[in-house]
Amino acid sequence: MGHAKKLRYIVFAGRPTLTQNEIFKDRKTVKDIIKPIKRFADRVIAHKERGWLTITPPTFNEVETCMNGLQPVVFKYMNLLLGASSTAYGGPKAGWDSIFAYKWV
Repeated sequence: MGHAKKLRYIVFAGRPTLTQNEIFKDRKTVKDIIKPIKRFADRVIAHKERGWLTITPPTFNEVETCMNGLQPVVFKYMNLLLGASSTAYGGPKAGWDSIFAYKWV
């Protein structure tokens, strides 16, 4: 299997370019932000290491810090890929209450 060619920049409609250095910087930022959460997930969820019950899970503050740190990067790429009017709102979708429209039993 061959190696992918590295792009020097990517051109988007809303912004002239996104350079390779910007992408690498964003990847490093994401890796640094998620480090405490990923460590727990790797050790407990993915591999269930010995003594996994004694491993302290991330605190709410660590999770909140992670989410707040990821938000600018996520929105940056959403805007580039989907346009400025894109949204990350994950609330109720239309028709979510349709399961209550008829009797189950």
